[in-house]
Amino acid sequence: MNPKIISAVFLLIMGTVLFAFVKYPRSDVVQVIACDVGQGDGFLIIHKSYQILIDGGADSQILTCLSKYLPFWDRVIELLILTHPQEDHYRGLIDVFERYNVQNFLLPQIDSSNESFRLLKNSMVGEGANVTFAHSGQKVRVGLIYLEILWPDMRFFNGNLKEGDSLRLGDKIENLYQTEINPNNLSVVFKARYKNFDMLFTGDIEPTAIEKLLGLVEIGDVEYLKVPHHGSRNGLTKDLLKFATPEIAVISVARNNSYGHPHQEILEMLNQYAKVFRTDLKGDVVVLSDGNKIWVK
Repeated sequence: MNPKIISAVFLLIMGTVLFAFVKYPRSDVVQVIACDVGQGDGFLIIHKSYQILIDGGADSQILTCLSKYLPFWDRVIELLILTHPQEDHYRGLIDVFERYNVQNFLLPQIDSSNESFRLLKNSMVGEGANVTFAHSGQKVRVGLIYLEILWPDMRFFNGNLKEGDSLRLGDKIENLYQTEINPNNLSVVFKARYKNFDMLFTGDIEPTAIEKLLGLVEIGDVEYLKVPHHGSRNGLTKDLLKFATPEIAVISVARNNSYGHPHQEILEMLNQYAKVFRTDLKGDVVVLSDGNKIWVK
């Protein structure tokens, strides 16, 4: 074989190996990325070649984040979580389903009348993902990352449900439900654990539901808090902070957004407990942990 061809092939192989080391963190490290998706949420957890994606923002910016942190050959997302059916959390997921192979999709069993949500429902059925509806008490494992679903609790609905779309999921037909309850308060709230590193993801949950949640489950200390509702004053509460006592708090929020997020009283509350990082100031917020130590890129 031509020596130039052999050399080119060798360089290509070495480049691919080096690229893999650059893209994937060390095998003993978990990486948590708050993607800068503007006024919305998009979080990515990576350990080895396993990925958990939480929400997808309002547009295709989530794809930029995925391509930045995942090798080009890795088109599998082991677990996708939609916290609740509002466009700033799910619209970008339509593009994710088109570009990636989503193996498992976890979401609340709540419908939305938005046309874009219909497109997402078509995607999740058409692409054949294993769909599970979230409720408190569920436990999920992705590699060495363990998840416990804390919310929603079906008792919160108080019968305030009516049937929405029926979806054929594999051999079963499942119903989504319509409700007049604010979808923020039906956000999937869960703890994720890697060794001794605990994370709390909160969607857009608001004080009414937070109070119910704290009365039903023991949150326990966490090292990482995803601040609910983009730092809105109608989100985080002192009680949640008191129970969670995070070391790091991350706010996903757009620069110069029209809502005034994050609100100053929320920042003051957080500063009593944690180091605060914001996507509007920092861009992507990348936190790493070996299960004991924590550092921020």
